[in-house]
Order: sequence, then C-alpha cells, then structure tokens
Amino acid sequence: MEQISRDDSERLRKLTRGRNAIEIDFGGGFIIGDDANGREIVMMYQTSAIHS
Repeated sequence: MEQISRDDSERLRKLTRGRNAIEIDFGGGFIIGDDANGREIVMMYQTSAIHS
C-alpha cells in the first residue's frame, strides 16, 4: 500500500506541478496535502476495517 501511495503521489505531483502529494496516515487512510501551502491538508479519506 505504501509503494502504491508513493507512485500515486509522484503522479499527482507531476499533474499539479509539485503542488499536491498523497500520504498514508497512521490509521491507513489517505491524506492529500498542499505542498505549496506548507503541506496543508486538502482532503482526507478514512478507511474502515471490517471485522468478522
């Protein structure tokens, strides 16, 4: 998952000319940060675990 987010982050950086990046938070969710504004959080996606 970390490698996928790194690859996608690089793609997003290219598309946004270095402005945005994707990171994984400690809970396994995704954060899209605005690197041009001191890594301000633009969007946050939380994942939920399914327990059986």
